[in-house]
Amino acid sequence: MCGYGEKIPMESVAVRRHPATSGQAENRRSDGIRRGVCISGSGRASRLEKGKLTVRITGRITARSVVPVVAAGLLGVAGPAYADHTTDIRVYNRMDGSRLAVTGNSTAEGARVIGLRSPSLQYTTARWSVDERPDGYTVFRNELANKCLQPGTDNPVAGDPLVIRTCDGSKLQDWSRRAEETFADSPTGWGTFRPRLNSGLAITIATWEGGGSWDSLYLDADQNSTDRLWRLARGNNTWW
Repeated sequence: MCGYGEKIPMESVAVRRHPATSGQAENRRSDGIRRGVCISGSGRASRLEKGKLTVRITGRITARSVVPVVAAGLLGVAGPAYADHTTDIRVYNRMDGSRLAVTGNSTAEGARVIGLRSPSLQYTTARWSVDERPDGYTVFRNELANKCLQPGTDNPVAGDPLVIRTCDGSKLQDWSRRAEETFADSPTGWGTFRPRLNSGLAITIATWEGGGSWDSLYLDADQNSTDRLWRLARGNNTWW
């Protein structure tokens, strides 16, 4: 059972709106990150109904983050540019504990994104803002550079590096998250990050560089391996 206020990524939320004069249903699924949502185990599906809006959710959750979504749907209010915005985020790799940053602490257009391993490298580019789109995709904005994480090419393929570029709202800067798969089918907080334009790939550690003080990164096949698993933490906290 999750404790109150524990932040665990939600992997699947389906919102079903029933038209007033038709039996057809419109479904939306979100594989992004839901901040402030708590899921415990693989609990049974639950349903919240209000008027003609039905929300189907897998797992047990707290209502704090669902209520605004339900209310917006009932009122017919258009969503903001970002459904959620969180600052001061660190992105850690499971294999070696490296944290996502920019090479040389650079803020330049097209600068390479790396993983910092050495405690002596206290780059300020290791801080990110996480913006979630209404459709569930996530944008990583580097706080120092004010630029967004994206693949190094316009058509992402295996072997592409990761870079930061001016945030432009394009799908190239959208990422989805796949939770780590376990035999117990319970959330661990770790997951892979996949580019929207090629969800078969994931951010992966390539090689140790600089005498092992940092990692080069690239896109490779999305697999359940530690070099591809990442988690988020806020500030100096051990969890988001």
